[in-house]
Amino acid sequence: MQRSAGLFFLILFCGAGLAISQPAGTGQVSGEIEISAGQAQVNVRSRGSVYRSRYQNKKTPGAVISADPMQDVVVYLTPLDFTPPVAPLTPFPRLVQKDVTFNPRVLAITTGTSVLIVNEDRIYHNVFSKSQVQSFNIGKRITGENVYQVFNKPGLIQVFCNIHSNMSSHILVLNTPYITKPDDDGKFSFRDLPDGRYLVEVFHPDHSVEPLKISVKSGSINKIKLTLR
Repeated sequence: MQRSAGLFFLILFCGAGLAISQPAGTGQVSGEIEISAGQAQVNVRSRGSVYRSRYQNKKTPGAVISADPMQDVVVYLTPLDFTPPVAPLTPFPRLVQKDVTFNPRVLAITTGTSVLIVNEDRIYHNVFSKSQVQSFNIGKRITGENVYQVFNKPGLIQVFCNIHSNMSSHILVLNTPYITKPDDDGKFSFRDLPDGRYLVEVFHPDHSVEPLKISVKSGSINKIKLTLR
């Protein structure tokens, strides 16, 4: 799946050194995410007021950005019996400002990762956060200007544009290499996992589910189903 290629690359890249730095194993986790029918609503993100500049024609507010809330789901495993090596993501993940919207809405990265922030609109944008995990402000940026922001502490960081108040995104900084996104049908998998206990967690800005503890053994496949409400 193209939109999750960067996250799957992380799992494969970090998995290459498992035999050296952490317990060896070939366990698998295969799962499915379901969003409760009463909760699976169309995700509408308002574009705010009408903006004008010498670079851009009139923008109209109110547009459906994604009718599929599965696009904003992140699944991750935290080992409970060992500490895995965690490397920054490469190439740099991108947080794009386009059509007066952040894309992606949810960006999951590992600690130490630098995120490439780029404005692809023909108007000025800004990115800032007042999160307790990490606060920052890149200032006002014009079309095509690239800014790199490093995130060294784990936690959830919500970012905004101080020029356009309806713009927001979520950066989830994780201290684990086991991160993925489900496909459009909610299916996901982790392979070549070392033996041990894991905490399975799911993040979505609008829905939630209780974490699940599982045990992984070499040659086994854990099959799980999680329902977001």
